[in-house]
Amino acid sequence: MLGVNPLNQIFLVGYGSNYPKMLHHRGASIPNDGTVYSCDSGYVWYHATTPNPNVAVGGVVGGPFLNDTYTDARDNPAQNEAATYTSASMAGLVAGLSNAGGTKVPLSWT
Repeated sequence: MLGVNPLNQIFLVGYGSNYPKMLHHRGASIPNDGTVYSCDSGYVWYHATTPNPNVAVGGVVGGPFLNDTYTDARDNPAQNEAATYTSASMAGLVAGLSNAGGTKVPLSWT
């Protein structure tokens, strides 16, 4: 049925409690500990099973496959990468709603 999410999963990062925690995103998955990591040294976290230390709030991931399966894993970019082509639709929606009915959308959702 259209509109039903049998996974009870939210695909907007940082919204609610069931959003993707292991986003395929270098900035989200490498800790901000003051160390400068090279591209190769960043792969230490690629297969880690712990949630990302940084939350890329507002990113929209690719979402489920047609058979309603979804895997929250860094090594699953097809479903779990926040990219411009997935996030742009959300930006357009929020921009359109920002003046709808004369009510402004808040700059922060938290």
